[in-house]
Amino acid sequence: MLAVILAVSFISVSLLFFLLLRSLAGGYGEYEERYLGRTAELIQQGASFIPVERLMHMKVISAFLLGVIALVVSSGLMRPVPFILAAAAAGIGAFIPDILIHMKVARRREKFNSQLIAAMNTISNGLRSGFSFLQALDLAARQLPDPAGQEFRLTVREINLGVRIEEALENMNKRLNDADLMLLVAAVRLTIQTGGELPVVFGQLSDTIRERNRIDGKIKALTSQGKLQAIIVVLIPVALGIIIHFINPELMRLMYTTMMGWAMLAAVVVLDVIGFFMIRKIVSIRL
Repeated sequence: MLAVILAVSFISVSLLFFLLLRSLAGGYGEYEERYLGRTAELIQQGASFIPVERLMHMKVISAFLLGVIALVVSSGLMRPVPFILAAAAAGIGAFIPDILIHMKVARRREKFNSQLIAAMNTISNGLRSGFSFLQALDLAARQLPDPAGQEFRLTVREINLGVRIEEALENMNKRLNDADLMLLVAAVRLTIQTGGELPVVFGQLSDTIRERNRIDGKIKALTSQGKLQAIIVVLIPVALGIIIHFINPELMRLMYTTMMGWAMLAAVVVLDVIGFFMIRKIVSIRL
């Protein structure tokens, strides 16, 4: 009888373990599929040539390395603090490749936006000189530096392969996801459909975007003090901790050798992060 009970218990535990692994594997597969699709679009926006699968490997390696480094550095602290720090470092490391991709996309988008007015002027001058719209796009593609030149070259190549002008411009807008470019694409589509004058439209859009950039720069100048205050709020507790450590090391040692001290440090970090994002939210103004 005991053997039967043990056998049934073993089979039940094995079945539950199998179902749990299968559920975790299915959840990871769904996450990987969503992540690969979302990241592939980001990589395309950043004009990178890194395979998405390799980026997943980079995330795993980054998480493992940071976790091991944190575990080794904090090995002298009381348990289970080293394991908590290692888990936190591994979590941060897993997001490092994503952060780098987002930074590259943001820099490329900002650079393209700064070149958009010059591109519109070039296209407008080409149209006034008698060029067709495709020839004016090709003129901008040859004269402008990257990333604007690269994007217009790709757009001209798509049009030469048979893609309609509106669709090619919409594809460029999807790659860059820029608000000013979205306005330009909508205006070009409407002008082509209604038969308006493209040089006039480009001139008016150029003035509108230039004025918008001027207002945006003024807003950034006015809110820069608030953003600096957010950084200072984050740095003040760190600076005070370092100063107290040098003035009275025995007092500060209690913060990272006792559970109460670690709980207080965790509370400081959480409140510091909340304060930082609250200030950033208050001073952030979007046009």
